[in-house]
Amino acid sequence: MRFDATTAYVEHAAFLRGYLLRHRLVRTVEDADDLVSATYERAIRAAAHYRDDGKPRAWLIKIARNLAIDTMRRRRGPEMQEIPASAFVPWHGPDDRLDLLAACAQLDPRQRQCIVLRYGVGCSRRDAARRIGTTVNGVAKLQMRGLQRLRDLLEAS
Repeated sequence: MRFDATTAYVEHAAFLRGYLLRHRLVRTVEDADDLVSATYERAIRAAAHYRDDGKPRAWLIKIARNLAIDTMRRRRGPEMQEIPASAFVPWHGPDDRLDLLAACAQLDPRQRQCIVLRYGVGCSRRDAARRIGTTVNGVAKLQMRGLQRLRDLLEAS
C-alpha cells in the first residue's frame, strides 16, 4: 500500500505538533508547525520506501524527531572542541592559579569542559549544555562533580 500524505496529514499532523512541543523538541508553536510541514515533505519524498505495517504515525514521529535533532544541531553552532589535558601545564609555582590549572588537567574531559565554560567563559548552564551536548541537569552534575574533584585535588596539594 502506498503512503497517502493527505490522509496521514489529516490523521496525524495535530498529534505530531503536540508531540514535538510535549517532548520539547521545539521551542515554539511556529517551530512545531514548520517541523510538521518539513516532516510531511520528507515523508512524501520517501514514500517509495514506506513499508505499510499499519503504523504511519510511528514512521512520521521518527522523521519528525530526526528533523528536530538535525535542527537543534544546526542551531547549536560550531562544536565545542574538547579541551585536552595537555593544555593545562602541570607546573607548580608560587601562584595559586597554576595549582588550579594543574588540578584542572586531572579532571575528566567533560568535567573540565564544563568548568571552563561555566567559570572561564561565563556561559549559562543552558549555553554550556548546548555546547557540551547534554542537558541543563547534566551540566549541573558535571559542574558539581568537577568542583568537588578540584577541591579534593587542591586540598591534597
